[in-house]
Amino acid sequence: MMSTTTSSQASMTMSVEMQNCINICNRCHEMTMTTLTEYLNQQEQQTDINLLCLLRDCSEMCVMTSNLITDGSEFMGRTCQLCSEMCEKCATVCESVPQNQQLADCAALCRHCAEVCKSMGLQAMAYFRRPNLTNLDCITSLR
Repeated sequence: MMSTTTSSQASMTMSVEMQNCINICNRCHEMTMTTLTEYLNQQEQQTDINLLCLLRDCSEMCVMTSNLITDGSEFMGRTCQLCSEMCEKCATVCESVPQNQQLADCAALCRHCAEVCKSMGLQAMAYFRRPNLTNLDCITSLR
């Protein structure tokens, strides 16, 4: 289930960039699901299973990314990076279908989502640095 609201504590500490990434991911999720439904309803086209799977996968990844950012998960950075990669792939495949405005619009939003998620993924590394890992002593003591 997609998270559309944040707790008061999370919203107090959430950056503008994080909220923007959540919003873009939610929009991309909605667009990819709408595109998937419309593409399936177009009887005159031959069904491209790869495209359908990418639309679904992209949609699911956007929901997960939104939820992990909302929850402040330590995995949000890597999730944002994977979401960026999946959105780029989805955009490329959507663009490969000629003369379909819905797919062209979906590709544009997927590319925008990919850019925002890539940036958020890089920024997330700073959010979750562990203060106790300032030297190698704490790591080598695990041996």
